[in-house]
Amino acid sequence: DVPTVAHVCKFTSTNRSSVTDADLSQLPLGSDPSSANMIMGIARVLCGTLRTEDIEYHMFGPRYTKSNDLNNAVPKQTIRCYLLMGSSFVRVSSVPAGHICAIYNLEGLQLKNVTICDTMNCMPLRGFDFGLQ
Repeated sequence: DVPTVAHVCKFTSTNRSSVTDADLSQLPLGSDPSSANMIMGIARVLCGTLRTEDIEYHMFGPRYTKSNDLNNAVPKQTIRCYLLMGSSFVRVSSVPAGHICAIYNLEGLQLKNVTICDTMNCMPLRGFDFGLQ
């Protein structure tokens, strides 16, 4: 069985009217749908199949190092996967390896990039370091 690994390299804000998802909570009556924004993570699935709301994934930040320290806990949460279709996002149940997708429910992490894995035996991918401070 292959582990599922995806890397979120960028976060973007999108208008809720651009998202096709029947399970999103409804906007309050009288509110302007164009003012409701959502934070989406843009990710590439590196191996396995990323699934919507079936599995709790481990979220590894870029500075994670494996240790026995309890303060170094890795958050786990479910996600929603979206296919990028031009300027809109369409919810899908799964995304196979090699594809790029948008992921919702990562806004609470407050990380610059995230490696998502279904097992704890994973190390985060890091961006390039060009020596700039």
